Amino acid sequence: MDKMKKARLRAWRYRVGSLRGVRFGMSIVASVPTLPERVVNAPAKLLYGLGLRSASRLTLPDFLGIGAAKSGTTWLHSNLSCHPDLFLPAEKELHYFDWRFHKSLGLYSNKFREGAGKKKGEITPGYSILPLSRIRFIRRIMPDVRLIFLVRDPVERAWSHLLHYFLRVKGRTYEDVANWEIEANLEANWTFVRGGYSRILQDWLSVFPGEQLLIQRFEAVEKQPQAVLTRVFAHIGVTTNVDWTRFAYNEKVLEGLGDKIPDKYQKLIENMYASEIAWLSKIPPEGSRGDHV
Repeated sequence: MDKMKKARLRAWRYRVGSLRGVRFGMSIVASVPTLPERVVNAPAKLLYGLGLRSASRLTLPDFLGIGAAKSGTTWLHSNLSCHPDLFLPAEKELHYFDWRFHKSLGLYSNKFREGAGKKKGEITPGYSILPLSRIRFIRRIMPDVRLIFLVRDPVERAWSHLLHYFLRVKGRTYEDVANWEIEANLEANWTFVRGGYSRILQDWLSVFPGEQLLIQRFEAVEKQPQAVLTRVFAHIGVTTNVDWTRFAYNEKVLEGLGDKIPDKYQKLIENMYASEIAWLSKIPPEGSRGDHV
């Protein structure tokens, strides 16, 4: 074999060997288990939470809708998205501070980058029942955030939540749901806490100043939706002088399932939420700020 052929053969063997090495190296890297996101992001979260790292460079919300579930939050998201000075991600419930807190804060921040020059926010009803430690974290990274809390008659809210769970989430018919299942759902802690408005506000107002939290009633959304939006706009800090033809304030975004509460369940729910019904009776029709409750 002449020298030229030998040189080509050596070059070919070298390339093959190199590729095998790359593949072998890649297989080793691929076999090394990656750390869970929760572990990777924990140190940064700790620094933010302790105030040792500033979140000022991140694009974070100017307002949060924190609930309550089944109290008009989808309607609110739809209408706030129509305001020219507001930006909300297309996804209504980001669930960052409850379900997705293992993700990085930077990833959450990216959701609001398109809203440059506007007031930015999101609405996730699940935030209403966050633990105090998570509420404190929000205050640390967003000390001036404006909070919006829609409340509804606790009996109607609990029944609406039940119907949503069985009929929409589980895809069942009302006739197919047994009495014991209905009672178990109503008495479940995960359902009950969502209607515990006084406890929810106690937690949030122990961390945030009352003037940063606006309470609006679902009944006002039904009867005076334009007035509710006007109060929310003012609370967030954007103009209330808007072209109302841009808004679908008279439309129900999610139609209720419409079933009347049977008397036996009406009494059960009333007894369960007696203290919350009494608390809600003190909130005027036009709502209130947190420092006035």
